[in-house]
Amino acid sequence: MSEGDCKIKTVLVENDESAQLAARELISGYSRLELVKVFSCAKEAIQYLKENTVDLLFLAVNLPDVTAFQLLDKVKIPYPVIFTSADVKQAFHSFKYNVVDFLKKPINPDRFDKAINRAVELSTLQNQIQDQNSEIPKMIEFPVGTCQVPVELDRILFLQSFGNYVKVSADNQTLVVSLSTQKVMEMLPASQFIRVHRSFIVNKDRVISYNSKELIVGRNTIPIGISFWQSIKEKLEQGT
Repeated sequence: MSEGDCKIKTVLVENDESAQLAARELISGYSRLELVKVFSCAKEAIQYLKENTVDLLFLAVNLPDVTAFQLLDKVKIPYPVIFTSADVKQAFHSFKYNVVDFLKKPINPDRFDKAINRAVELSTLQNQIQDQNSEIPKMIEFPVGTCQVPVELDRILFLQSFGNYVKVSADNQTLVVSLSTQKVMEMLPASQFIRVHRSFIVNKDRVISYNSKELIVGRNTIPIGISFWQSIKEKLEQGT
């Protein structure tokens, strides 16, 4: 599905009948928005949001049973939100949530359009991130002798170079792979594995602790090459 065809599943929570009608009419003017549910009270909305995945919420701040902020606290899922209220002072409280925009009632169509554009940009960015993550392999096959041995990437602790061979150390598994270190590096996702020494590659997700001289990976102490330290530090601190 292309970005232009991807629907943004939307839920509207608004107890005021005229405001609900106005919001529904505005939402209907955007082909990217799919209004899947409309609620007049928070109780039913909370139950639905706990059991279903949506992409965007339109929430009136002042609901008859709880505020929109209390609703989000109960749901405990950081859905992107467009808040609506006649009291702009409420906007201050919205910053602690995943707020896309805060619209003053009655909603101005131009301001609504800007809020939707922000929501679309956010949805597009999230889809791109999900696509990138889905492209990362979960398992890799290493040549061992005449066989191809599958290994889950998350179970790999580190890899150590021995000339034209590489030792792969994983949870309860050790393989000697008949490939060069460079070839193995090309097979591994760069977002997860980093070169820390001429002879060592580590799974950064399995690093327990580190300093400028060594890393602790599982129960293993891995040396850090001087020329690699700055790059290692940046990647581990940024989580990239």
